[in-house]
Amino acid sequence: MRKKIATKKRSGGVEIEDHIFSVTETEADRIEMPIEKKKLILFWWLSVVIIGALFGRVLYLNIIKSEYYKDAAKGNSIRSIVIKAPREKFMTVTA
Repeated sequence: MRKKIATKKRSGGVEIEDHIFSVTETEADRIEMPIEKKKLILFWWLSVVIIGALFGRVLYLNIIKSEYYKDAAKGNSIRSIVIKAPREKFMTVTA
């Protein structure tokens, strides 16, 4: 009785060897779920828009805002800050 149950469970799917040697159209449809063409086109356009936005931002920063960032970099490169050391006067016995 257990063997019949096991064979019933296996008959619902298609093994790889069966697919390679002899599979029908309806069984092949159960093996693969194709991606819908609309979803693929949507994903492609979404990728193009994101890459285009990133490319546009790079152009904006390198061409339009380049002088601003050059000046900011020159101002930040070397800073001279005077820090006074907290020292006290030394008193000696003879002074």
